[in-house]
Amino acid sequence: MELQLKVINLPCFCLQKRDSPMEWTESHDVALCKEVLVQNPFLARKKTVQRAAIWQKIADELVSLSRPKFKVTLTKRSVQDRLLLIITKHKRRMATERRESGTSPEISELDKLLEDVVEKEKCYEQRRESKGDADRKKQELDKAKGEEARNKAMEKLSETKRRKNDGSEVEPKRRRSGSETVQYLREKSEREASIKEREFELQQRKQEEERKSIMKGCCCLCNSNSSNSSNNNNSFK
Repeated sequence: MELQLKVINLPCFCLQKRDSPMEWTESHDVALCKEVLVQNPFLARKKTVQRAAIWQKIADELVSLSRPKFKVTLTKRSVQDRLLLIITKHKRRMATERRESGTSPEISELDKLLEDVVEKEKCYEQRRESKGDADRKKQELDKAKGEEARNKAMEKLSETKRRKNDGSEVEPKRRRSGSETVQYLREKSEREASIKEREFELQQRKQEEERKSIMKGCCCLCNSNSSNSSNNNNSFK
């Protein structure tokens, strides 16, 4: 009797080895600090999309390096956590060595880079706080100016109401209606026509008087000539 072996395809549950964490060395930390100083994530505020994008760019740039070699699974969270860890260790070690030796400890390249990173972050945070204080002071000043203007307006309104209640408020001129405007223009036109008519009459009288004066002068001249002519005739006789 032949035995037939039947292969049964069962689902294969392969336990894959979990991705082991990256082993950070001092050369990795130096590269991280240099990239942080170049990209400068402190330009953006904390917990913003802009700062997250800068951290992601730092991670991408580190992954692209050939030496030291970073894992391709490096994330922005990984570099942030690593930087915070080495800064904390650096500060603790510096304080311990100063306390034990009483002198300044020797500074390595990594120590210098970490101090530069801490100083840059502190500088940008202080600058951001100063700008925030200036903005707050400006807002307070604008608010105070607005309150002052509103108070002056309220005082003016109260004074106007008081004068009106006392009867000392001068009633503003009432705006003319359409019919009143037409009547006003008609009366104005009639007054102007009357003035022009009187001016014309005065001019006519003046011209008449001048004409009479000229005629009177001509008559006197004619009489004088006649008298002279008569005297001359008598002298020839």
